[in-house]
Amino acid sequence: MKILITGASGYLAGRLLEIFENCNLDVQAASRNIKKLNFVKPSIPKREINWKDKEKISQACEKSDVIIHAAGPDANYCKSNTEESYKFYSEATKELIRSAITHKVRKFIFFSTIHVYSNSLHGMITEDNEPRNDHPYAQSKLIGEKTVIKEISSNKNMSYHIIRLSNGYGCPSSKNIDCWKLFVNNVCRQAIEKNRIEITNDRMQFRDFIPMKNICSTLKEISLNTNLPSGVYNLGSGKSFELYRFAELVKERIKLITGNDIEIFSNNNSKNYKSFTYEIKKLEKLISLEPINHKDEIDHLIKFCLQNFKSNN
Repeated sequence: MKILITGASGYLAGRLLEIFENCNLDVQAASRNIKKLNFVKPSIPKREINWKDKEKISQACEKSDVIIHAAGPDANYCKSNTEESYKFYSEATKELIRSAITHKVRKFIFFSTIHVYSNSLHGMITEDNEPRNDHPYAQSKLIGEKTVIKEISSNKNMSYHIIRLSNGYGCPSSKNIDCWKLFVNNVCRQAIEKNRIEITNDRMQFRDFIPMKNICSTLKEISLNTNLPSGVYNLGSGKSFELYRFAELVKERIKLITGNDIEIFSNNNSKNYKSFTYEIKKLEKLISLEPINHKDEIDHLIKFCLQNFKSNN
């Protein structure tokens, strides 16, 4: 089975490539810029893809059985370049799917986000909740979702799996990958570089954090499972944490690993946020999900930061 991963120079795709290759899966990397894939192992085939060139998109899909579509602009880019982002998730995604169908790809996996539901999450959130977030990033992902469903739902030879991912964190494949604005990654790096943690967001805001290890193991199961029905699936830890509480967990692990007792600084003028539960039972009933181990993932991330950023102290 050949698995093509788009957006290969990015944070999520980079880790997927690394872990899939370590599991001896036949994985291939697709990116607009092959030069950015210098961190990818030489044993992994690399394919250049131009999202405005139908022939290049078609060539990237050749001899693939599964496509994991992890390419796409982040929230900041979507906000600043809204129309271009909408166009990518509609036109480029449509062309990728049509090329995949032509080349008889059997499974198409699309990464969406928890943020499609709301910009203020609370209560129980299942796949049946109506998406209500009008932020350009959420709307861009919804356009991508609708494109996937429209193009594939009537095709009997290809399944689709839309993964609404919560807040992933963990070590990147390279320290130069753009992932250091993510909350957990950011506070771990701060702790190593500055011997302190400063929370710039509202400290009492709740988020569902999921370790990158669990994201990758779940995507492996989805990729290999030939019986998983097409549809939309939530993927998270199933438990929300206040930012301050999660930062305290990082502080605890820093103390254990380095012996340093760092301080956490934040604005105490917090709003009254409500917790939420990101329901993952739909996926949990169909495939095996690894138990969540935040301490293990945080420890690996701290050690990564020690190795790559300690010299900046």
